[in-house]
Amino acid sequence: MAAEFNHNIPSLNVKSDFLVYVWNVPLSLNGRELKKRLSQLIGLVRFIETFEAWIKRSDNVIIEFCSMESVRRFAVMMSEGSVPFLSRKTGFHDLATFGRQQFFALVYRDTGVDILRTNGMPPSEWQLQIQRRKNARTNSNVNDGVPTPTVILRVDLTSQQTQERIVYDRTATNSSAVAPSAHGTSSNLLAVLSPPAPPPLKAVKEEND
Repeated sequence: MAAEFNHNIPSLNVKSDFLVYVWNVPLSLNGRELKKRLSQLIGLVRFIETFEAWIKRSDNVIIEFCSMESVRRFAVMMSEGSVPFLSRKTGFHDLATFGRQQFFALVYRDTGVDILRTNGMPPSEWQLQIQRRKNARTNSNVNDGVPTPTVILRVDLTSQQTQERIVYDRTATNSSAVAPSAHGTSSNLLAVLSPPAPPPLKAVKEEND
């Protein structure tokens, strides 16, 4: 099943030509701090994917620079070992050198995240919560065959035409003899016909002999 995505959250632009995949990044550097330091040292960074929305925090990141000049400068400084907050164990591949398919294939191999297929957008927890609530509502509406107590509502009406007493009973079952309600239909409201009420007794005046 395809995952649902939230298109309103910041995400990696997988169509950008200014991407660099970096591994063995110190875990002490979070995405915000790394972005700040790279922007000050090399050039403006648009986004850094740390994969925290996909998997637990790892030492793999994708850096999205804003120009090819920044990509080249980063590559030169990494080759010289002159990025002070990254060690010599830190490696990198840039998209311009390896091509898009090979670049993201390497990312998938190391992280297990097929970020190219999902257009850079991680599954949204908000969307997952919405789906869970929908599933919960659906399950609550399923009839499991267990009788559910209902509130008793009885209304006695006398019809002038038929002289039949109509009793609206919420506790009536489907096996009861019922008639349609004159006030509309309801899944929890059944009309039970009761025998006609006997006519009222007439008072007879006795005459004295």
